[in-house]
Amino acid sequence: MTGMLTVYRKELATYFRSPIAYFVVAVFLVGTGYFFLYNIFLTGDATMASTFLNMGVLLLSVTPLLSMRLFASEYSAGTMELLLTLPLHPWQIVLGKHLGASCW
Repeated sequence: MTGMLTVYRKELATYFRSPIAYFVVAVFLVGTGYFFLYNIFLTGDATMASTFLNMGVLLLSVTPLLSMRLFASEYSAGTMELLLTLPLHPWQIVLGKHLGASCW
């Protein structure tokens, strides 16, 4: 379990040391703001239900931006061999990377 948390912390640190996390957060917030303003001003619907539905669609479109980078960055940096030789089960590596990409 501690190995998975170590991979999770490493992924979080990697995302926030590079501009990728800030770009993804900015795209998500701008998209959510657009859908909110569209629902309020153009359709006249003053509820947040349709905005939340659109946020789900936007999150599904942003998720590949994060997940494609997980193992590709390990291969390009040459650290994949090091990661695979750690005393971790493969499921710990995959789950740690998944949590690092989706829970920030």
